[in-house]
Amino acid sequence: PQSGSSQSNADLPEMVMPVISVPVGDLVAGAQVTISVSTRPSTYKPFIKLWMIDRQSRSLVIEPQLMTNLVPDALGDLQGSTQLRVPMDCLDVQIAAIAVDMATQQESGKAVVNRHVVPASQGSSSGRGFNF
Repeated sequence: PQSGSSQSNADLPEMVMPVISVPVGDLVAGAQVTISVSTRPSTYKPFIKLWMIDRQSRSLVIEPQLMTNLVPDALGDLQGSTQLRVPMDCLDVQIAAIAVDMATQQESGKAVVNRHVVPASQGSSSGRGFNF
């Protein structure tokens, strides 16, 4: 006999894939970067799981973080942000997130943003003095 908890997921509203906002351009190794993630409100309270992967080794470089303090933005979406430190020894990273419904544990599709990582010495070369 089936237990009552195996209710069909077809009855649940679909979790919408979150949108990840990362500063434009290359990320600087060792720097803090602010990542914002937004998702549509769901029937139950959603949270966001966010993590970072080294695209070359395909290994996790930042453990999944749970973003639970989502606040409504001007459009009615739920938004949260967090600071991540860009890993020192990666050339390319993938920042990924899913929205998860707290009550049903239903997950959205995975949103990803890929970025190149540059060494700190090259990262802020604009605005420096000129060599004469």
